[in-house]
Amino acid sequence: MGIITNLLKNVYKQLLLAFIAAILISISIFSALTGLNNKVALGALAIVLSIPAFLISVKILKIARENLKLHELLLYLLIASSFIGPAITFKLGPISMFPFRAFYLVVIPMFLLYLYKKKDIMEWRQIPYKTIFLFLIFWIVSAFTSLIWAKSLTLGIKNVFYLSLGISLVFIITFFFTKLKHYVTFFYLWIGMLILLVTLGFWNHLTQQHLSVSRINDLAEYMQSVPTAVFGNENDYASYLAISIFFVVSMIKYHRNWFIKLMGLALVLASIYIIYVTSSRANYISILLGFGVWLLLYGGKKLKALAFSALIAGVFLVGTFFYSKVMAVLLKIKSEVFVTNDGGSIDVRTNILKNVYAYFENSYGFGVGAGNAQYYLKNHAIYPIDIFSNVHNWWAEIMVNYGAIVIAGYLAMYVSILYILFTISKRKMNTNISMISEALTTSLIVFSLASISPSSILTLNYHWMLFAFAIGFIVYDSTQNAYRGTTITGGKA
Repeated sequence: MGIITNLLKNVYKQLLLAFIAAILISISIFSALTGLNNKVALGALAIVLSIPAFLISVKILKIARENLKLHELLLYLLIASSFIGPAITFKLGPISMFPFRAFYLVVIPMFLLYLYKKKDIMEWRQIPYKTIFLFLIFWIVSAFTSLIWAKSLTLGIKNVFYLSLGISLVFIITFFFTKLKHYVTFFYLWIGMLILLVTLGFWNHLTQQHLSVSRINDLAEYMQSVPTAVFGNENDYASYLAISIFFVVSMIKYHRNWFIKLMGLALVLASIYIIYVTSSRANYISILLGFGVWLLLYGGKKLKALAFSALIAGVFLVGTFFYSKVMAVLLKIKSEVFVTNDGGSIDVRTNILKNVYAYFENSYGFGVGAGNAQYYLKNHAIYPIDIFSNVHNWWAEIMVNYGAIVIAGYLAMYVSILYILFTISKRKMNTNISMISEALTTSLIVFSLASISPSSILTLNYHWMLFAFAIGFIVYDSTQNAYRGTTITGGKA
């Protein structure tokens, strides 16, 4: 068994290093073949982003080098592939297969087998915060039940499938990841995938080349520089970036190496720039909310004073020397974000919410059935919404599809997770625990707004991975404290 473990460990290292090398070589080759004027910029970008990519990879390998087990390897690959989704697809006869789906099909039977054998996996009786897991099970049962009155059974079954897949990730991560090293690796793996997807976003932006999954391929030429990376559209991508930025912010705060801090800062700035060029308005506000909350909760007195002083000085200097230019920019932002006229996207989204609320009322609070908001918006719109048929608001989507009880339970779960993470982050007992808890707290707060940008966040794996990470982490922390004899709310029932 020791020989197999060592072999897997070596293969893992080889795969990870080969993966990074393939990215860098691909960027260089494609840049040379396309003969574009900006290939020097792409080369420079690849070099800059390859440095933190290499450092993050080394960090992951150091964490995982001892006793890497098969299920750990598969789970790390599942997590990494979840960010890529169906962007890389291959055919197996009539079935479309992609890395995440392939790893998931391997992990699920392994998870069930381990549950049966109770081997290297947390048992139900050890799990604290059981209410969270009972709610998630109730959510799936409610979704299945709602198919009875759903108008479109096809949309309902599809919705239940994606919901069950997402919730299953929460159970898998929580039951398998029982050590701090698992969550530290998860943390750095998240940042590693962010580096990859930011690099791909710059590739889209500079070369106007996109993966086949991107909707930009079918749009006018002036839209071709809008990046989407591995996602179908720019809003999905921007929401992912807005949520992920605060993993890097937390790493910058807790890492002692100033070189890594500078590389992290470069990654944050690169991510913000990509969000800017996506023109995802909700995510402009999301990152402002995130930085404001992070500064308020975790900034420290000196940083808060510095930020406040810089803000006052900045307002004075800008107001004095660049007033006309700033006003022009503010008026442009106002016209794009806040003005609702001529049937623009803000008007459409407002009318979608009006329709959703009307459907919710007519269902007497039980919801229209899993996935069936899309059916009603497409076929029975009360207020004009043009060709749109998705809710474009995760919170409203839960309410109208599953009803009042589910949305109330979801809100209670969300607030509880935030409170527990914030409590953990204030203990300051362990650097890694503080780093992870701060990142998750801020990212989940950003999620509250970032989740209203995509047409639907249900099928986006990074959303489920964020909640799996958060829930698994608070369960780990609680079990560790319970083991030390510390009283924990929710306890070990």
